[in-house]
Amino acid sequence: PGRLMLLSGNWASKGAAIGFAAWRFWPRAQAFSSVSVSQITNVGTIENVAISADGKFLAEVKNNKGQRTLWIRNLATNTDTQILGEFANSYLGITFSPDTNYLYFVRGTPDNSAVRALYAMPVFGGTPKQLEYDIDSGVSFSPDGTQITYMKWTPYRKDQFAELHVADKDGGN
Repeated sequence: PGRLMLLSGNWASKGAAIGFAAWRFWPRAQAFSSVSVSQITNVGTIENVAISADGKFLAEVKNNKGQRTLWIRNLATNTDTQILGEFANSYLGITFSPDTNYLYFVRGTPDNSAVRALYAMPVFGGTPKQLEYDIDSGVSFSPDGTQITYMKWTPYRKDQFAELHVADKDGGN
């Protein structure tokens, strides 16, 4: 019985070693080995882009001699649709809502390019609604899509340089 225990223990350790070696050296698919990159724009006038969470749409800010326009590109059909006309001030950030129904963007206000405001509008056009005034970054969404966060610079304060703000997705609260 002692010898049988010794033999079975020996076989168990050999089996474990063979199992480990097979696991360690067995060929596996390499992470990111099948990644492909393709160019989706071919103009040199694009200043800012955002891709929708579902990967179907690309929002683009195009600059034509200082006049910016906002476009949506359907990536499946490779077609562009202009959703906002010319605007002289630059765009700071573009973000799709998590459900891809709205586009949030930050740009200089019509009366002052140094002061930026946050706007939201339906992805396929409509009138932009100003949600926040005097913000200094693009927005990010909470995981449930009900809140946004953004930065506001505060150089006039000695104890901090910036503030992180959280608001409801409609700019309230």
